Amino acid sequence: MVKHAYDRFRMRARNIEVVILFHYGVKINQKRMHRSLRERQVGLERASEGERTSGSGMDNSNSL
Repeated sequence: MVKHAYDRFRMRARNIEVVILFHYGVKINQKRMHRSLRERQVGLERASEGERTSGSGMDNSNSL
């Protein structure tokens, strides 16, 4: 009886651990993705500023 309860407890603890690790893994990946997107935007802004100051290149306005 005690062993059965202990096994059930261990299974639940393992499931909770998996859920927590998955949740934090998703959070970490979201932060990484957000950081990489932000770095890309900064890079694009710098590139567009360089084109504006040089006076050459295509117009980067988003008008269609």
